[in-house]
Amino acid sequence: MPEPIVLLVWALLTGMITGAAWLGVVVIPRFRQKLADQAALVEEARRRLHEIEDTTQRLADMEERLDFAERLLETKREPEQLQPPNS
Repeated sequence: MPEPIVLLVWALLTGMITGAAWLGVVVIPRFRQKLADQAALVEEARRRLHEIEDTTQRLADMEERLDFAERLLETKREPEQLQPPNS
């Protein structure tokens, strides 16, 4: 092969090897770290969703208790309101 072609092939192969090494050293660890970060974010989102569902259930229970207490108070007040005033 003529010398300029050999140099061109050598330069292309060197560039490919350097690029592959760069991918292995720099890009792949960053990609793995981003995947780990995303997994942690997904787990955090699931935990918060579970907390929201628990809070929603607790709020519904409290609303039910409040409604019951209001009805109980209304039944106690009605007889008092029906009595004639003392003169």
